[in-house]
Amino acid sequence: MLVNTQRRQKVSYRADEVSFCVLLCVDGCGVITYDEGDITFYKGDCIFVPADSVTLTIHGQAQFLDVRG
Repeated sequence: MLVNTQRRQKVSYRADEVSFCVLLCVDGCGVITYDEGDITFYKGDCIFVPADSVTLTIHGQAQFLDVRG
């Protein structure tokens, strides 16, 4: 599954209750914001999102490959 953020919009994202996911940034860059802080990401970065995690806010212009475990 591909997750797109275009035109520097903000997108909310969350893993489901039973499965973790990994977001692989295949293009672009931006910032992911969550309760404990921020993560800056660039093309090629992988972000691990635990099952039943808090909602993340993705801000930037990027395309992610969403891999569920």
